Amino acid sequence: MVTVVSAVTVMAVASCTAADPSVPGAKPSARSGAVSPSPHPGKSWAEVTADLRAAGDGLGTYKDMNSHHSPGACMVSSWRLSRQVPTMEQARLAAERLRRNGWKVDKNKAETVSLTSGDWIAALVPGPVPDELRAEFAPHEGVLILTAMGKCVRRP
Repeated sequence: MVTVVSAVTVMAVASCTAADPSVPGAKPSARSGAVSPSPHPGKSWAEVTADLRAAGDGLGTYKDMNSHHSPGACMVSSWRLSRQVPTMEQARLAAERLRRNGWKVDKNKAETVSLTSGDWIAALVPGPVPDELRAEFAPHEGVLILTAMGKCVRRP
C-alpha cells in the first residue's frame, strides 16, 4: 500500500502546473491566473478535499494527510482509519458518493477504484495500516486511502 501512496505522490507532484492559493505554503506560478482548460470549471483543491472527506463519512476516523505533501502540490489525501481492514465494498461505497458529486468511475479493480473529475484523478485504496505507521495510528488496523491529484485551479 505504501508503494501505491508513493506512486500517487510522485505523479501528483509531476502533474502540477499552477499552485492553488488555498494550499498552505503554495507559491503562485506564472500560470496562477489561468483557468482550467476543460469546458467546465475544474474543482479547486478545497472542493476536492471536501469531496474526499464526505465520501469517507462513516467509514472510519478521518485523518487529514495533506500536510505530508510538498508545498504547492496539487494533491489531496484523506485517510479513514478503522479497527478492521476496510473492504473493497467500502471503497465502492465511497466511489458511489463521489460519483453522485460529479466524479466518474474510471476503473474498478480488485484492489482499487479510480475516478476522474475534470483534471483531477482519484484513487480509493483499502488495506492495512502500513507497518511504519502502526504505532502512530494504534489501535487502528485498517485504512481506506482516498487520494486525488490534478491541476490546482484558481477562481477568478
